[in-house]
Amino acid sequence: MNNSQSVKQPLFIETPDKFGGFRYTEIMNLTDTFVHRILNVPYRLNAEISHKAGKKTVVLLHGIGNSLKTWHGIEDRLGPDYRIVKLDLLGFGKSPKPDWIKYDAVTQARAVRRTIAELCPGRRVIIVGHSLGSLVAIEVAKRYRLKTQSLILCSPPFYQPEGQAEFAAAPEKLLRYLYNTVINRSDRAVSLASLARRFKLIPEEFGLSSDNQAAYIATLKTMILNQTSLRDTSRLSLPISIVYGQFDPLIIPKYYQKLVRAKSNITKHKLLSSHEIDQRYLAKITEIIVEDRV
Repeated sequence: MNNSQSVKQPLFIETPDKFGGFRYTEIMNLTDTFVHRILNVPYRLNAEISHKAGKKTVVLLHGIGNSLKTWHGIEDRLGPDYRIVKLDLLGFGKSPKPDWIKYDAVTQARAVRRTIAELCPGRRVIIVGHSLGSLVAIEVAKRYRLKTQSLILCSPPFYQPEGQAEFAAAPEKLLRYLYNTVINRSDRAVSLASLARRFKLIPEEFGLSSDNQAAYIATLKTMILNQTSLRDTSRLSLPISIVYGQFDPLIIPKYYQKLVRAKSNITKHKLLSSHEIDQRYLAKITEIIVEDRV
C-alpha cells in the first residue's frame, strides 16, 4: 500500500489583498530575491516521502522536463524498510522556478542537499537519478561525499565538456545539433517539440512545455551541453551502478564501458528499454538496492 506524504512549499501566493502598499505576491518575490539571490540560501524542493520509518533512505531525482511522478510505483517494490524521498528538481514539477538562476549542476545539487538535510537529518542516502537527475546525483556525491552512500545512474547523458566537443563520438555530435537547435529556436521550441513528438522524430520523454521552457533551455545550456559529469564520475570511489536501455537514443554507451573498465566501483546493467523509466528500470533499481549492490 502506498503510504506517501507530500511536502510542498508554494513559492508565490496570489491574493488580492494589499499589505503596506504591496501585493503579497510582490512581497514574496522580494523575499525570494533577498534570501536566495543575495544571501545565497539554496531553495527547498518539492518532495514526496514514503515509508518514513524505513531504516535506509533512497532519494530519487527525475530527468529534464519530468517530475517526481517518474518514480510512481517504486515504493511498492522496495517496501517499508526503505524511506523513499522523491524530489522535483528546480524548475520542474512543483518545485520553485526562479527565472534568474543558471540551473547548473551546483545550484541543483545545493537544493537537493538542503532538502535532504531537512527531511532526513543525519542520514547517508542512496541516490537514484534518471538522465538529468543522474548528473545532479553525481554533483551531490562529489560535493557531499560523507552523506552519499551510493549512486544508481539511469541513462546518464554523458557528453564531452563543451571545449572538447570536437573530439566527441558521432552520435554525440548529432545530439548536440538537436539540443542547439532547440536552444537557438527557443521562441518556437515548445511547438517544434510537440510537432516532433507527434511524428516520432524525438522520443516522448523529450518533455518540453510552456511551464518549464525557461528551466529546460537553461538546463540544456549549463548541464547537458556543458558538463564535467563523465570526468567527475571517474573520480568518485563510492559504489555506482549505471542502468541504461539498449534502445536509448540519447546516450553514448561507450562512455559507460570506459568507466567500467577503468573503475572497479562502477558496474553497468543493460535493459531492453529506451530512455524513459519503465517497469524494467524500476525492477532493476529495486534489485540493485535490495541485494545491497550499492
